[in-house]
Amino acid sequence: MMKRIMIYSDLVRSEFSNKFEDNLRLLTGTEEVQIEKYSLSESNKFLNNVEIVFLMLPDFTENNPEVLKALTNVYEHITEQHLSLIPIKTTDQNEQYYPDFIRKKHILSMTDKNRNEKLLRVIQEQSNIFHELEEEAKKISSGQIAMQDCTARQLFRYAVALLHGMGVQKNIKESLSLFRVLIGNDTFISDAVDISAVNGFSEGIFEFCWDINTYLENQIIDVLNSKDYRDAEQFINTCQLMYEMSACVYNFNADNAIRFAKTILFRNFGKDISLKAGKWLLNCLFNEADRATVNRYFDKAVDSLLNILSLSEKLWTTYQDTEVLSYLCFATYVLQVYRKRNQRSFEHIVANEVTDELEDNGTFRPPYQTIPRNQNSFNAIQILIKDFIVSRNGLTMLLERYQTEYSSNKCAILMMTELIKAANLLCIMKFACVGDDFSTWYNRQMNFLLSFHAKNDVEKRSSFYIAALMGYDKILEFLQNPYYHCSDKNIIAISESFIDLFDYHYELYSTLGLDKSKPYALISDIYEKQKQYRKADDAYLKLYEIVAERDKSKEKTIVQMLTDVYKILKKRQNANMQIAYEKYVRFAWNVCLTNRLVQPHICDAFMEEMQAIEAEYDHQLLSDSELILYRKETPREQKMIDIVYPLACKELYEILKLIDDESYNQISDQYILMIRSKMNIHYSFVYDHNRDFDQQDYLKTTRIMIRYLFDHFWNGSDDNESRN
Repeated sequence: MMKRIMIYSDLVRSEFSNKFEDNLRLLTGTEEVQIEKYSLSESNKFLNNVEIVFLMLPDFTENNPEVLKALTNVYEHITEQHLSLIPIKTTDQNEQYYPDFIRKKHILSMTDKNRNEKLLRVIQEQSNIFHELEEEAKKISSGQIAMQDCTARQLFRYAVALLHGMGVQKNIKESLSLFRVLIGNDTFISDAVDISAVNGFSEGIFEFCWDINTYLENQIIDVLNSKDYRDAEQFINTCQLMYEMSACVYNFNADNAIRFAKTILFRNFGKDISLKAGKWLLNCLFNEADRATVNRYFDKAVDSLLNILSLSEKLWTTYQDTEVLSYLCFATYVLQVYRKRNQRSFEHIVANEVTDELEDNGTFRPPYQTIPRNQNSFNAIQILIKDFIVSRNGLTMLLERYQTEYSSNKCAILMMTELIKAANLLCIMKFACVGDDFSTWYNRQMNFLLSFHAKNDVEKRSSFYIAALMGYDKILEFLQNPYYHCSDKNIIAISESFIDLFDYHYELYSTLGLDKSKPYALISDIYEKQKQYRKADDAYLKLYEIVAERDKSKEKTIVQMLTDVYKILKKRQNANMQIAYEKYVRFAWNVCLTNRLVQPHICDAFMEEMQAIEAEYDHQLLSDSELILYRKETPREQKMIDIVYPLACKELYEILKLIDDESYNQISDQYILMIRSKMNIHYSFVYDHNRDFDQQDYLKTTRIMIRYLFDHFWNGSDDNESRN
């Protein structure tokens, strides 16, 4: 059967897609492979006999932000079908610009001079891999292939299938059990164990981490003595797997993972370091700084950051590799703040290296031992501090380095990514506990990036502003962590900056379905706690307006919102805050009039409040004699029609409260809301349960409206008006 290769290429220029297609045809021929090009909107067409899907990537930051949504939809569909996805980048754009689900894949480049060789290898390796895996997993699961007869490679592939539910029912526990058996085997590939697949799952992970730790302990001596670079690479990858997996079990063995990796890296690559090994070490030092911060060994964290500063600068000078700039940028952000806050401690760490050994001082949390740095190391660090930490031009210099390879848009996004990481670390260091210094610092750095980026073409900066807003959203997430004990001032300042940025680019953000609910929710609760009720009310009402529109089709959410509103308005009423009380009542009543999902008993509660608010106004009601008259006939004059019709709507509203849910739900949304909006809420109509339905003292207009309900909603005719 003819095999299919799918190419999604509508995001790149035709010259790139045509060139890539020609390469594929040259490599695969046309007898057994069918190559087809599709657009992202046609993702539902590749269901049968597909071997590989190639996704040609644009310069992500220079495209419409809607591209992200399209890419996400295609990726999710490909994943659901368990197809092999190979991203192809057409330029030298750094992979950090792409979404996480793209970056985790092996990305091939059209600019690679060895692209044809790599493409051929990919086609040979990936062709039919998922189909074979699924079929193999089915045979093992059904007993066609006995577990004891499986090769190690088959068992590993079966474990991967169980982890993702490919061909068999997903079973994370059994998958981890098989992985444990295979740790140390040549078939065990650390990168194939997807940590995201076990997110929220804890059973068996502790044992898995323990077994990895045991393997690393037993293997480290052999790796230290090995001359094979691949042994070190496999060991480092396994360390990284244990570090990432430990996050699922309260960082169990995370410190051991760092220690093992650091030992290998310093012993084998400490003197003559390659770029690849240098990046391994940078990642290890980054993890070390993170763990030391979490454990509140801030001196150790700062020492690791100084090592990152030194190593990344060395790698940049040697290789001019812009990827290492991310580590340099991160360290610069954190150290600038730390030095300003704790200058004496900072200077001590600059002069003294923090070792990996703890000082036995008889306390529960002994500090790390320190030793004076040698003069050369001290002098080198001092130069770096002068250039990047003390100087106001440190970040500008980093920006200029980024510009040697990337556009201004890309540079700004890269630095923003590191700014967010740095902000998180500083939160853990308790730098956001008091005052608003933290928010002032973050806003200043963001404003620098925003002002710098604003010089670019408006059409090319949409993705940047999306990233900026997501950055503020992420910072708010950090500030809400109870462990960080962040101050209300910082939360308010960041929330207000979020709102300002959103309002400045309202059309862009609203088009993407984003809103300001999070900052308004935070601000309102803080002001309420501080008894700054005017500010709280302003934020609450803006929040509820967003929720009322955004979640108008979610009954549970709308009911909960109105319940919260009712509690607040009663609180304001009891505090004699009449203006605020009336604002809440009118808002809630408007929701009742515009949303069918609000049940009548909830409407009644807010109707009573509206009646109280408007009690002093002159309401158009009928005299007793007029009531008697219009129970028998309909009004003819427009003046009386305008009076009688709202009264009839109120009668019908009260009647509909008594009917069964099935009949009520048959009435269109438009008609229900018309009755609510037109009715005179000050007219009191009480249904007499001692009388039959047709014996009630209805207005003649009400009876006509009841007949309308029977004719249009309750007779089952195909011509009936459908519910909106």
